[in-house]
Amino acid sequence: DEGKKYPVKDISIGCLQQKFTGHNKSVKRLIRSTDGSSILSVTRFDENYLWSPIYLNNGRTTLTKKSIIITSSPVINAVIWKNGDYVFTLLKDKLICYDCLNTDEGSGRVARNISSLDIKIDTDPECIFLLPESSATECHLVMIFKNGECRSFQFSISNKSELKNKSEAFYELFE
Repeated sequence: DEGKKYPVKDISIGCLQQKFTGHNKSVKRLIRSTDGSSILSVTRFDENYLWSPIYLNNGRTTLTKKSIIITSSPVINAVIWKNGDYVFTLLKDKLICYDCLNTDEGSGRVARNISSLDIKIDTDPECIFLLPESSATECHLVMIFKNGECRSFQFSISNKSELKNKSEAFYELFE
């Protein structure tokens, strides 16, 4: 077989559709919302981006940064709720909900930490997800651990239509 030449074929496997540009650090993982409306790109540090699709006139789709989520420690896992309006991040010993809808353009679209809960976990959960809900103001987050243990958390938003100012909304997160 030495010296024998084999035919070369060009095979097209695919083409680049989208780049996640703008991170100062490398992306560790991508977390997709259950409805496909948003993607969270997570780094090993404190900078995480929430992306949403923009549908172009030529039939293509691109992504735009909806908000930046700055955390005090690396994100272990996360879930995205309400088309990317809210993101729940699990950090070491803390569960935090970020408001990605009401971000300030002047701050570079940094999401606000609107509710947090100190939690003690011995190991990282195998999975974390939101239960299907019909309520627009309440959700339940579930964590399942390797040993079979499950923990659930409830998040509630006050009725914003009754409030004059969105910043006056009341948020509650509890186990």
